[in-house]
Amino acid sequence: MYNDTSRAVGPSSNLEAALASVAPGDGLELAGGDYFLHRPLFVDDRFLQGNGADVVRIHGTVVLSGTLSQVWGIGVHAPKDGPAFDVVSGFPTLIHCAARLRPDAEEVAIRVNDAGLEIDDCVVEETEERPALVARKARLSIERSRVGHITVGGGSKLSVFQSTLGAVRVNSDAIVVLGGACTLVPAGKGPGLVVDSGGTFTAPQLYYKGNSPYIHIDDATVDISRIQTDGARVRISVEGDAHINVDPEMCVVVGSGANEGPVL
Repeated sequence: MYNDTSRAVGPSSNLEAALASVAPGDGLELAGGDYFLHRPLFVDDRFLQGNGADVVRIHGTVVLSGTLSQVWGIGVHAPKDGPAFDVVSGFPTLIHCAARLRPDAEEVAIRVNDAGLEIDDCVVEETEERPALVARKARLSIERSRVGHITVGGGSKLSVFQSTLGAVRVNSDAIVVLGGACTLVPAGKGPGLVVDSGGTFTAPQLYYKGNSPYIHIDDATVDISRIQTDGARVRISVEGDAHINVDPEMCVVVGSGANEGPVL
C-alpha cells in the first residue's frame, strides 16, 4: 500500500468529506464496519485502505478516476440501481477487494468506460440477470481473482492471469488474452465463451468447468491451444468469417464459418 499520509476514519464518518480533506496521492484508512453512502464516492488520485473485504464494507457506488487511485482490502456492496465500482478515467487499482451485487441488482458490479483498471486478488460477483464486469474502450488486467460473467467490447484489451471467470463475451474488436492457469466456470446452460464482431480470444491453456462445455464464435478469432474439461468434449459452433485454432482432441467444431483449424 502507500507510504504517504493517510487519515484514519470510522463508520460514523462522512467518507466524501474525509476523502476531500486529503491531498492527491494520500487517502483514508477505514476501520472495520459498515459505511453507507448517500451519493457516489469519488476517489480521484487518492486511496482507500481497509483490513479486508469482509471487515470493511461500503454500501453504495465508488467512482474511480486517476491512475493513482487505489482501493485495498474493502468490500463494496452495490446499490440496486448502480455498480459497486464505476471506473471513468485513468488506470486505478483494486487489491484484496470484493464487488458485491444485490439479487435484484439493475447494474453490473464493475463498469469500465474509456479507462483502465487493474484487479488483483479480488472477488467480483454476478447475478442471474447482471454480469460482473462490463468494459468498453478499456484496458484491463485481472490477476489471481474470481470474477463472474464478463463482457468486453469497444476495442477493449483484457489480460487475465491465474484467475477464475464466469461466462466471457468478447465483441466489438476487443482482445482477451489468458495466461497462467485460468478456469472458465459459466453459470447456466448457455455458452461459456462467445467471441464475435471482430473480437479475439487467446489462451495457451484453459480449464472449462461444466457438464456441457460450449463456445460460440462469429466473425472472430479464437486460439486455444489446450483445453481441459470435466470429461466432456467442448462443442464449438462457428459462424461468419471466423479464424480458429483449438485443441483437436477436446473440441468438436461445427458450422461453416471456420477458415482455419479443424472442422469436425
